[in-house]
Amino acid sequence: MISHVQLLEAILRMVAAVLVGCIVGLDRNLHGKPTGVKTLICI
Repeated sequence: MISHVQLLEAILRMVAAVLVGCIVGLDRNLHGKPTGVKTLICI
């Protein structure tokens, strides 16, 4: 069984990953650069 602390940590990590992905995508979009394979691998 997963404890509440482990569940909260997993949710926070997923939210952080989504936020970082959005920030990188927005930055690439604002600078007019395409999303390449290297960017996708990093995310």
